[in-house]
Amino acid sequence: MLTQNSQLRQSAWEVVTENWKPAVLTTLVVFAVIFAGACLFAGLGPKDIGASFGIATFLYWVFVFGVSLPLTFTFTIIMLNFLRGDRINALENTFNYFKENYSRAVITSAMVSIYTFLWSLLFIIPGIIKSYAYAMTFYIADELPEKSTEECIQLSMQIMYGNKAKLFLLDLSFIGWILLCAVTCGIASLFVQPYWMAARAAFYEDLKREVMASSNIFSTYEEA
Repeated sequence: MLTQNSQLRQSAWEVVTENWKPAVLTTLVVFAVIFAGACLFAGLGPKDIGASFGIATFLYWVFVFGVSLPLTFTFTIIMLNFLRGDRINALENTFNYFKENYSRAVITSAMVSIYTFLWSLLFIIPGIIKSYAYAMTFYIADELPEKSTEECIQLSMQIMYGNKAKLFLLDLSFIGWILLCAVTCGIASLFVQPYWMAARAAFYEDLKREVMASSNIFSTYEEA
């Protein structure tokens, strides 16, 4: 039986509050890189780059798929490792992982984003449902590097079958924290984001344990 969401949040809370400095610093740097790049490329115009606005738009999307999304992938895995006990060098590990697993991060994050976007074209609800079906893809791609991105997505869909609502409720339980981020102009996000990501990582760990105990879907894990 899966662990209750309240217990998952408690586990994440203990990890992040007891190690808040590396968690906050890592989040700050990741946010700064993504925000600075988004502002830079989104603000470019013809006079700024000596070309047409189409080039600026192209550069912006290169940044999104080449830096922002892969860095989000990396941050997700770093918070999983953070939950598991690798906390002291979290910031250094973030950029080391980004460099060492760049192509994997780019391909996986891009495919998940594109698939989710395409489903969202059918209206918002299908896109939301699929985003939860794909929610474990990053973790699986990290732990099973021999699997293709498509296989990781399919595995995520399999293990999230019947569990999407549970993860949705876990996310929904952070609504108060999200409001806090809003009223503090995003400052609280430096703590809330790693707390939320640690809770999601705890959800993955719990789901992985449950799946391995009840089926052979993740038999590859036993060899990893």
